[in-house]
Amino acid sequence: MKSKLITCAVVAALTAVSQAATTVVFDDSFGGFTDGGLNEQGNWGSQAAFTIADGSANASGTYARAQRFGAFRPEVGDQVRITVSGVSITGALGNGTDQVRIGIAALPENTGNQTPQVGANVALSAGTSLTIGGATDTAYDLGDEITVALTLTRTVADSWSLDSQITNVTDSTIFTGSATPTNLDGAAGASIGLTLGEYLDAAPGNNALFGMRLVGNNTGSTFNIGGVKLETIAVPEPSSSALLGLSGLLVLARRRRS
Repeated sequence: MKSKLITCAVVAALTAVSQAATTVVFDDSFGGFTDGGLNEQGNWGSQAAFTIADGSANASGTYARAQRFGAFRPEVGDQVRITVSGVSITGALGNGTDQVRIGIAALPENTGNQTPQVGANVALSAGTSLTIGGATDTAYDLGDEITVALTLTRTVADSWSLDSQITNVTDSTIFTGSATPTNLDGAAGASIGLTLGEYLDAAPGNNALFGMRLVGNNTGSTFNIGGVKLETIAVPEPSSSALLGLSGLLVLARRRRS
């Protein structure tokens, strides 16, 4: 009985040491927004290409950006999970080149190519293949509704990984993949010349925000988005007290076996 109790305590201690904390930074549905421009609705800022119609944010064209003002700070080892729901592409097929980027940037970034700095590219080909951050829906049809889940992990101070999942709601298929996300130098304010990781490490109060951008390949496609949710998943370092308690339990377990 004692050995079972010790084993359970060891498992509980390991769980406490490794447990990650998830924080919802924002969870926005565009269904409650007013038809018209996205800019200045619900803590969003955008250029004119991003509009609201019938409960969706819609965008077409080139070189236009949208940002959601809600600061967060990913440390090394932390994850940023972005879920974009109610997504569909209408109007025209793409040509296989990158048309949209979705991700995060340093808080001062509000112009140019750096919104976002770290992110996933979206490319739709004329052969109805849709790739988002390494995941490819090999049979995407114009108008299909999808949900996109992007997980950016800050692996080291200045490096990120990207895992992607496309869930095609229309035909009930799921596609997963991974890629190296973009990692651009900043071009505004205190982030000029710095990657996002370098900017975050430059001062304790430096934070990031969410952004998406139409890049320079206008194929006539319209991107429709029903909502965006962003969560941070902090993986805490083991505290000294937790490690000390765990060490004691392991010693007791060894003594019990002997």
